[in-house]
Amino acid sequence: MDSVAPPQGGEFNPYKAPQAEVGGVRLNEQATPPGEPSAAMVSHLKGTGPWALFLAIMGFISGGFMLLSGVSSAAIIPFMSAIGDQPSGLPSAFGSGIFAFTAVFYVVGGAIYGITSYYLVRYSQAIGRVTRTRTFESVEGALATQQKFWKIVGITTIILIVLTMLFMVAIVGYSMSMASSLANDLSTPID
Repeated sequence: MDSVAPPQGGEFNPYKAPQAEVGGVRLNEQATPPGEPSAAMVSHLKGTGPWALFLAIMGFISGGFMLLSGVSSAAIIPFMSAIGDQPSGLPSAFGSGIFAFTAVFYVVGGAIYGITSYYLVRYSQAIGRVTRTRTFESVEGALATQQKFWKIVGITTIILIVLTMLFMVAIVGYSMSMASSLANDLSTPID
C-alpha cells in the first residue's frame, strides 16, 4: 500500500474532495486581484479626499473652540462662590455645578473632535497615496484607516450620549430638589 504524504501546511484527509488550482491559487481561497484599482474606484476616493480634509480642519477648529469654552467655564467656577446667591434665587452651588459640568462636557467634546479629526486627516492622506500609487495595497490602507475613523466616531458618540444623559438626570434631580425646597418655603407660615 502506497502512503500519500500530507500537503504542506495542513493535515491529509483521504475523504476530502480534491481541489483544483487556477493560477496557483486554490478555487476556494481568496486571491489578490491582479493589476490596479479601476479608474472609477480611484475617482470616487479622490472625490472623497478633499471633503475628508475639509471636515478634519473644521473639526480641529470646532474642537479648539470647545476646549476654549471648557477652560473658560472651569476658570469661572472659583468665582461663583464669591458671587453668592443669584438674583433669580438660585444658589451659587447650582451655577458652580452647571459650569463644572459644562467645563467637563466641552473639554471632552473638544478632545473627541480632535481625535476624530486626526483620523480624518489620516484617511485623506491614505486617499492621496491611492491616487499616487494606484495599488490595491493603498486602497486597503485607505479602507483600514476609514474603518478606524468610524470605530472612533461610534465610541465617541456613545460617550457623548452618556454624558448628555447624565447632565439631563442631574438637571432634573436638581430641579426637583429646588421645587421641593421652594414648596417647603411656601408652606412655612410667615410671622
